[in-house]
Amino acid sequence: MYNHANGFENLFNDDQDYELFLNRIIKHTTSVATYFSYCLMPNHFHFLLETKPEEEIQKIMTGTHFEKKISRSFANAFSGFSLKMNKKYSRMGSLFKQNLKSRLISDEIDFCSTSRYIHSNPVHHDFVTNMDEWKYSSYNLILENSTTWIDISGVLEYFGNIHEFIKYHKQPIELKIKEKSYF
Repeated sequence: MYNHANGFENLFNDDQDYELFLNRIIKHTTSVATYFSYCLMPNHFHFLLETKPEEEIQKIMTGTHFEKKISRSFANAFSGFSLKMNKKYSRMGSLFKQNLKSRLISDEIDFCSTSRYIHSNPVHHDFVTNMDEWKYSSYNLILENSTTWIDISGVLEYFGNIHEFIKYHKQPIELKIKEKSYF
């Protein structure tokens, strides 16, 4: 799952903004999703997550349909964050682009390469030289085994162990470039 700020704005301007966003994500969405990797960039974010089984969500949240419960959880996190940012920065209007984007992870290789892509975003955008220098991602949390909301054991299951996780993340990323036809 990923999204971007509207226009050329930033979503996060200081440490408190990053922290507030993560706290809202944890508070409103961990009951409906399991998180494996994330990276928050100044103007966009990426999450590698899996929605929890319908039966598990039904036990926690009664009422409406399964998909609406998931949608409502994320909407609460994002709208609350937007309201706080609008107030803090005296701004008006939508903070995020209209719709969240997501794509289905097809297999273990896709899971691993998506995790690496997410963690390497700050390097790709020239904010840092190495992934472990960016404090707004799950990379260091996984290395340190220091979180309760990222499913570290689930991540390492895909990679085999922490050493394979590190080795895989050090591989270069192949960017897919769309071929264009010019007539």
